[in-house]
Amino acid sequence: MTNLKIKINDNFNSTPRIAQVEISTSCNASCIYCPRTILRSEWISKFMDLRLYRQIIRELLGIKSVGYVHLQGWGEPLLHPNLMDIINEVQGRVDFGLTTNGLLLNEHYVNRLVSSGINVIAITFAGANPSTHNAIRIGCDFNTLIKNVRELIKVKERLRSNTRVITSYIALSMNIHELPDFVELCHKLGIEEVVIDNLSYILSRGMLIWKAFTDPMEQEPKVFKRIINIALGKAKELGVKAFAYSLSCWELTECPERPTESVFINVNGDVSPCVFLNLPVRGSDIPRCFMGRCFKVRKTVFGNIGSSDIMSIWSNEDYKEFRLKFIKRRSQGYNEEYSINFMPPSQCITCYRLYGI
Repeated sequence: MTNLKIKINDNFNSTPRIAQVEISTSCNASCIYCPRTILRSEWISKFMDLRLYRQIIRELLGIKSVGYVHLQGWGEPLLHPNLMDIINEVQGRVDFGLTTNGLLLNEHYVNRLVSSGINVIAITFAGANPSTHNAIRIGCDFNTLIKNVRELIKVKERLRSNTRVITSYIALSMNIHELPDFVELCHKLGIEEVVIDNLSYILSRGMLIWKAFTDPMEQEPKVFKRIINIALGKAKELGVKAFAYSLSCWELTECPERPTESVFINVNGDVSPCVFLNLPVRGSDIPRCFMGRCFKVRKTVFGNIGSSDIMSIWSNEDYKEFRLKFIKRRSQGYNEEYSINFMPPSQCITCYRLYGI
């Protein structure tokens, strides 16, 4: 127990290593599964104030452990009218990246982004052909996206840039069959990394039929699993680095959002453990569906940058207690004595991310 306590205390007093900063909650697409589309009447679309952003970055850079900043939350970052000012604040000072729908990755933006030394550009797809992708990611034209990716790769090669270009494929019940073709498409485009994502956030009953994964204690989807394996095999054959999240739920000691070492700062400066616990909607509750049941959970916000600095918020008792639950689980692991003392935070129990999805 002494060693366990030391290990917990070492983590307990740690500082964040990763920061996700939501510079935009606006978007130029209407993907069918996106909370912004489904909660359109309650959604708050805005851009982060540049002064607030500069304050956040100044504080993050003052935390020596922060090694990566991701400039995206629930919106499209390339829409921000001051995007290059935002980039200028971090370039050359910390590793950074963003996730985009790719619509604005035209020659103008691509040259400026790659020249900035950006470390990661992740682009989201939902099909290997126009009809599938366009039906799911409405307003995000597939052919425009392919044209833009080609330009991005061309600029990357011309500038001999080390920018990692990653494609994220949202695997749904109606598009998972196209995964092997998508891997081949990425290879032809010159993309070296593919992440196969799940529809991990379900917020209405109508979305339940779209998920490709199974709920806890359900039998693994054999056909879908076989398709994933075929896609991963093709990636290996073609020399494309590929990763797929599990299609079956298995409780993890800590979710992939890594709340013990990462922090999410939303468009208003609210500080939360992750993007899934603070959607930009009116009110204090957010919808969620888990194992066929739909309900609401309270937003989890531990403070705001406008009234306190990041490290003071990170160190407050409620936030420390939230992280300590994961730290205990990670240190102890699973055994026959698993008890309520090693339960995750209550708001995470019904989140599919905790189960590796």
